[in-house]
Amino acid sequence: MKKLLVVLLALTVIGIFAFADDAAAAPAASLTVGGWGRMGFELVDTYNATQATNVSTTPGWANGNRIGVAFHGTSANIGFDWNFDYDGATLSGTDDVAKIWAKISPMFEVELGRIEGDTLRGKIGGDSVSVTSDATGDNDTIFARFFPKQGILLDITPMPALYIGASIDAPVGGAAMNAMNSYQAVQVGAGYTIENVGLVRAQYIGSDTTKGAVQAAFAYTGMAGLTVDVGATIPMDSNAQMVAAGGVNYGKDALAAVIEIKATFGGASGSKTDLDVWGDASYKVADPLAAGAEFTFEGLAASQKLLELFPYAQFNYGAGSLRVGFLAGIGLDSQPMVYKIPVVITFSF
Repeated sequence: MKKLLVVLLALTVIGIFAFADDAAAAPAASLTVGGWGRMGFELVDTYNATQATNVSTTPGWANGNRIGVAFHGTSANIGFDWNFDYDGATLSGTDDVAKIWAKISPMFEVELGRIEGDTLRGKIGGDSVSVTSDATGDNDTIFARFFPKQGILLDITPMPALYIGASIDAPVGGAAMNAMNSYQAVQVGAGYTIENVGLVRAQYIGSDTTKGAVQAAFAYTGMAGLTVDVGATIPMDSNAQMVAAGGVNYGKDALAAVIEIKATFGGASGSKTDLDVWGDASYKVADPLAAGAEFTFEGLAASQKLLELFPYAQFNYGAGSLRVGFLAGIGLDSQPMVYKIPVVITFSF
């Protein structure tokens, strides 16, 4: 793996000399600002051991409530991305992204800092507004993004249909790390887009504390409005469990629907097979109103199996939405039913 990284770095250096004239013809730099956010509030909440009725200003499904402002500076060869984030009750200088990138040529790009590389990441989405206890994970469960916290990511595109990525991370806080440990934690992946069919990809995710894992996935995008993405994670340690995950995302005319499934199996003696399912579907009644329902099933390995149903009304306003409904938690092992009345507003532009 170390030799592979050296080869990739050498190719990048060659790209510097082959495309050195690009910078001279670079257009003026530009700065754009965007943002994304989600705020939740529960008017009623009986999800607690005492069965008391509460309100919740920071519901867990809202991930602490978040508002992020994203700055994107770019030129032909150099740029940066920085997200300034409010998370719960805390202002943080950065949350997901704080990076500077250099585009050496159309084929090579180098990124340094806190990076989200999503070219190969799972393509289903659908979990950003979830208010049920979605145990299927996120798109990383299907195929994980490159996400060095303080590291380097090489983006290599030898041809438009082929992408190769390689990242090395360092400990948060800037502490020195043994070089061997750093290379053990390398992440290397590739994806190839088959025209009018989909995206096939594979990667190795290293670790300096475990034996790492390999992932493979395929996303079908050959039909307008439909994405089907399935992936598998196979740990190099036979005592760790394997994961198969996938989903379907469909949107056409007034209908939008998404479903995600995750199965966990294998591993050491005593490990339990598990199955979790989450879904959401909505229908546009008339602008801006849509009616929908979300559900989740926390599956086979749960100590107390739970089915959650959330019928809702949603008002869509282009750059965001407001959703309100009644969330019922139905115990499948004789637990009493619990409920919430969530309100959630999101925006993205």
